[in-house]
Amino acid sequence: MYRKNGRYYEDDGTEILMVGDLQPPPQTVAAAPGVGSLGTRVSVPAAAKPVYSDSYAAEKRRVQAQIDGRGPFVYDAGRDPLYQSARDSYVQEGKRAMRDTVGRAAALTGGYASTYGEAAGQQAFDAYLQKLGEVIPTLYGLAYQRWSDEGAALQSRAEALDRAQAQEYARYRDDMADWARERDYAMKLEQAEYERMADEYARETAAEAEQYKRRQAELQRQDAAEKAAYEREQDAYKRRQDAYNRLYKAIRETGYRPTDDELREAGMSREAAHAAWADYDRGYELDERNMVIKEMKQWGIPLDASGHIPWDIYDPVADVYYYFW
Repeated sequence: MYRKNGRYYEDDGTEILMVGDLQPPPQTVAAAPGVGSLGTRVSVPAAAKPVYSDSYAAEKRRVQAQIDGRGPFVYDAGRDPLYQSARDSYVQEGKRAMRDTVGRAAALTGGYASTYGEAAGQQAFDAYLQKLGEVIPTLYGLAYQRWSDEGAALQSRAEALDRAQAQEYARYRDDMADWARERDYAMKLEQAEYERMADEYARETAAEAEQYKRRQAELQRQDAAEKAAYEREQDAYKRRQDAYNRLYKAIRETGYRPTDDELREAGMSREAAHAAWADYDRGYELDERNMVIKEMKQWGIPLDASGHIPWDIYDPVADVYYYFW
């Protein structure tokens, strides 16, 4: 540390603030867990939190709507495609059988139509219609089986969707458990990092505070030393000034001739002493002149035409001539 132009500097040239310029280290407030020493959060990366999304909800609603909308079994032969196909087939076969029967009856009568032939043909047609009626129970059973199979298939589909949904939710719960473990681990790492940074910050703060304290003490010591030196300089200057004034006054008023040691102690140069002697001589001459003028007035001796003292004046009392230059 060194001093230059009233300021203090480190050995590397860095300026040191004077006492009063320096501010105490800032007071630190303990941060919340997970917050760094400068207010920034110390975060350890962790996986994103799982979000459950039911992939089967829409399909389940659709299947359930189909189940709820089935209602009780009702058989309508007119709308049964199998019945319609069987009816068309039996009607066609009945018509063929009726034509054949009527044809055979006409052959027996020499080719003429007869009531018997028409009745026999109608019986043949009705026989086929009777066979169609006998098919209806079978078609009813087939339709009921289809209705039952469709219901079973829908129920099976609903149950499969339930199982798939349960498995999906189970996977979500497993993912949540994994995420919670990773989160807890990340929080432990985060807390450990925060505590490490807090300890490090506390050590740095304590070191800075101690350095600040030492620097303050050093600056106060230097300021006190400077103040004492300044006061000593002021006292010495005052003593020299007083000695100078006393010596100058002695020379100026009495024409005192000081020695070299006296001049050195008073801080007066030989030229200043000569100037004081000159002042003394001029003052002495002026006093002499004033005294002569006063005596001239007492004696009634006038000044010359220019207002000056004549070069020589005779004093009849003392019988003396005064010469002036």
